[in-house]
Amino acid sequence: MPIRLKKKGVFTLSIFICIFLILVTAIIALASPRADVLKKGMDGAQVLQLQKDLKLLGFFDVDPTGYFGDITEASVIKFQKKYNIITTGKAGPITLSQIEKLKKKNKPLAKIVIDPGHGGIDEGASKGGVVEKEVTLDISKRLQERLLLSNYEVVMTRETDKSLDSLCSKNYPREKKDLDARVSIINSSKAKLFVSVHINSLPEDPGISGSIVFYNSRSRESKALASSIQKALNAIDVNGKKRRQNDIQSANFYVLKHSDIPGVLVETAFVTNSSERSLLKQEQFRENLAKAIMEGITRSGL
Repeated sequence: MPIRLKKKGVFTLSIFICIFLILVTAIIALASPRADVLKKGMDGAQVLQLQKDLKLLGFFDVDPTGYFGDITEASVIKFQKKYNIITTGKAGPITLSQIEKLKKKNKPLAKIVIDPGHGGIDEGASKGGVVEKEVTLDISKRLQERLLLSNYEVVMTRETDKSLDSLCSKNYPREKKDLDARVSIINSSKAKLFVSVHINSLPEDPGISGSIVFYNSRSRESKALASSIQKALNAIDVNGKKRRQNDIQSANFYVLKHSDIPGVLVETAFVTNSSERSLLKQEQFRENLAKAIMEGITRSGL
């Protein structure tokens, strides 16, 4: 009998400890920053989400970092002024609640088609370990991520290493079938615009470099889009120096000539230029290219 009492006492004590730990955990959770105000100097997942939400709503113009600094504070103030919330620069319950309401009813800004050039059996241009079909898909996925984060709807003509000729039933040569399939995707998408991503090659002049954006001269909107993207690509710094400043060019490439919506073909860099070939192997440079194309799209006015 005494032994049973001892076991019962130990069991009761264990329950008491468990309840105590649960209460302590609850108190800590209630006192944590998640239930408080996000403000300058803080960092972490909640600040990162705040920045993503503000970017989605058009109040945060740079890449989210998770640190609440001057830019985040200015973005919060801009948001608070817009929605008649007391401008403290701190994201408290009222500000966060308003953000959540807007997120629920926020519609995509526009639908955009991204066309990663080549794929599958068609490698495109290649030299020194740089293969066009791989680079274009990588840049396109980075662009897709940025557009989605900024509340655009995105259609990809391909998301894997494949050619699209099997999607065309017309009696065309394989390459033309592939191109026609891309045009079909673009024209059936009901998108606002499209961007076809490529890398350039000019073996006879390996000194030429930089990005070149092509458009169809029949479309004023395409020319405006090309100019905006070209400007952003020209502004990319490489080791503190500006890239070669190229101009937009009109062209009758198949996707430009046969597409029904405004669009451009972006030759991001020259694989035949040794410096740019090295750059194309670097993730940061590909990210910079995607970022510049994104900036060009958003600033084009389309």
